[in-house]
Amino acid sequence: MTQLLVIDDDEVLGRSIASYLERRGFSCHRAIDARFGLALFQRERPTLTIVDYRLGRECGLEVLCRIREENPEAQVVVMSGHGDIAVAVEAMKRGARDFLTKPAPLATIAMMAAELVGNQCSVTEPSKGIGRIIGRSDAAIDLRQSIKRLAAASGIEKPPSVLISGEQGLAKAKVAAALHEESPRRKAPFVVSDCAASFSSATEDGSACSPWSPMLEKARGGTLLLKNIAALDGAAQAGLLYALESGLADDVWVLATSSDALSPLIRSGAFSADLLYRIQTGWVDVPALRERSEDILPIAAVLTREVARKHGYPKPRFTPKARKKLLSYPWLGNIMELRNCLRRAVLKAGDRRIDVGDIQYLTGVSALNRAKPDLDLQQIECSALQSALQYTEGNVSKAADLLGITRDTLRYRMSKFGLSRNHR
Repeated sequence: MTQLLVIDDDEVLGRSIASYLERRGFSCHRAIDARFGLALFQRERPTLTIVDYRLGRECGLEVLCRIREENPEAQVVVMSGHGDIAVAVEAMKRGARDFLTKPAPLATIAMMAAELVGNQCSVTEPSKGIGRIIGRSDAAIDLRQSIKRLAAASGIEKPPSVLISGEQGLAKAKVAAALHEESPRRKAPFVVSDCAASFSSATEDGSACSPWSPMLEKARGGTLLLKNIAALDGAAQAGLLYALESGLADDVWVLATSSDALSPLIRSGAFSADLLYRIQTGWVDVPALRERSEDILPIAAVLTREVARKHGYPKPRFTPKARKKLLSYPWLGNIMELRNCLRRAVLKAGDRRIDVGDIQYLTGVSALNRAKPDLDLQQIECSALQSALQYTEGNVSKAADLLGITRDTLRYRMSKFGLSRNHR
């Protein structure tokens, strides 16, 4: 039996996908139109079919429906060059197993195929380094590339410190672990300290620097992760700044995470500007889950497998309605909220498929979800950027201060929405 069938009217792309998958141990057929593709499906009965959304005059969703009529258990992945969440939701509604935005990296397609087909000869998802960053969106790809670049620069004496920023619930500590595991320091210690719990203004000997010396010594040659660095009080900040400037941390790669924007804390005097300049030589801004909806289902697959393995359940699968429900929710609590929801779903479903009724949100966040039709987060963000640029007459530095973000973040957001500094 053929494992894979690729239906794409772009003959060059279809051939590239099929050839790449065949080199990785899959048996694969391809078709360039809906009619031939459906004939191949009926003849070969593939385990997985990859269908392009646009097939000349035909719509890939119609092909999906006809395949599902032929075999309700068929696994179908829809590809689209449009990256439209509405198309993805409609595909899931009609029974698609997953959704890919073109141009999808061939390695990503192979990883997805290995997961869905269950081919033990193919690659499996790694759990170390950049393999911790799950997803096939442009944002996930950029994040993995940033990690590799920064990790490569950490092997020198006095390595550049890195600030990992982003909303709560984004697993920023896993990003830090990926940085360490990709770096030349991977075999050296990886020391983690939560600034919200480990430091106070008073120390036994009255020296603000005293807590840092043993911690830095323990991490020597390796990496020190400071979680929630915004929680440090003034004395602890002064001690850390002294340690960084005096040479105590010369052979330690210092990483820090923050869910809070540090610029407003600097303006209020709650955070040291000098310390920020030292810890943000390198910078990773982890995108919110709602900004990379293509990654929701791959992340969900990994999270449910972890829970199922822990409780002795078989590998979980979602019904089309359950996948649609996951895609239509904003996940304001990001990966942490998704993990919480999926843990409940796995425990409720047990050894059967996870259905729409098993996906239950926490009450407070569900209320936000019900309000979603009247709340366009991207429109609100774009409007805020426009207002700040107009108020500051296009001064990027002043607009960034007004918004409480860095200039680099503002420039990234401006590029995202196609705004110029003279935008009115």
